[in-house]
Amino acid sequence: MRSLHWGAAWLELLFSRESITAEIAARKRIQSALELVSSTLGHERLYAGAMAFATALATTLQCERVSIGFVRRGRTRVFAMSHSAEFKEQTNLIRSICRGHG
Repeated sequence: MRSLHWGAAWLELLFSRESITAEIAARKRIQSALELVSSTLGHERLYAGAMAFATALATTLQCERVSIGFVRRGRTRVFAMSHSAEFKEQTNLIRSICRGHG
């Protein structure tokens, strides 16, 4: 009976720890998402906010480059790209991104 009692207590503790770990992970994900969204708040123009968001996302996820684009009538248009003050639409990277959509 004592072993059963200790085993039940151990299982309860295990499930409790897993629940707490999952809750902490969820809070961290929510906090990261809110921080990313807040990176756009100080910008009056959509383009500046998109650039800030792309750069913040690239930094957070440790990406070399993040692009934000819009799809309209089956065509993709890259709107903003992280770590780039400006980019030319004819570059190979932009063409690859737009071609990769379909």
